[in-house]
Amino acid sequence: IDQVYQVSVKQFTDLASLQGKAYYDYLKESCYEIMSKPIEIGKKGTKDFLIVNWASSVKYKDNEGLIEFRISPDIFPYILNLKQNYLKYDLCNILPLRSDYSIRLYEFLKDELNKNGRYGRNATAIFELDFLRDRFQIPVSYKFKDIRVQILNKAQEDLLKHTDIKFDWEVASKIRKRVHSLKFKIYPNSKNIKEDIKLPSHLDN
Repeated sequence: IDQVYQVSVKQFTDLASLQGKAYYDYLKESCYEIMSKPIEIGKKGTKDFLIVNWASSVKYKDNEGLIEFRISPDIFPYILNLKQNYLKYDLCNILPLRSDYSIRLYEFLKDELNKNGRYGRNATAIFELDFLRDRFQIPVSYKFKDIRVQILNKAQEDLLKHTDIKFDWEVASKIRKRVHSLKFKIYPNSKNIKEDIKLPSHLDN
């Protein structure tokens, strides 16, 4: 079965705050970026993982004013399993983000909020810095001050401005004066809840 999402160009330009003729180049560039950003899906309790592009193709239909995304077959079982939680939000919230790290943090923290948030209000999680370095593929050359400014603070600003979640963070522990773990507090960003993307009829039940 073909799995397809559609989003109108107007919705896209509203999400990306585009005006005038500038939208077309930005739209095309963003579609390329979507095709080049794989996601990782892990199996709880194991070291198994699947790395896959969630879109197998992107088509722009100028006459209809639509962007059409075909979903990779390998990811379809996870859409069925997770659509109740967070997969419908991805497109609307990811499109305005220009930083790879902001996108990865959004997906990671949104997952934590859905799994551990109390009554949909907030979630708190602590992660070792080495785990985050590995999870987000942060270069070894990045010192903690680089991670703080270029990744954490940038993502904090991006998510607050563009997505349906926001977060605070702080150093949770140190070992011999070196940062060992970070604490995240994750909240719904109610002012930025986006309208759901149109789902295929066989998913939207």
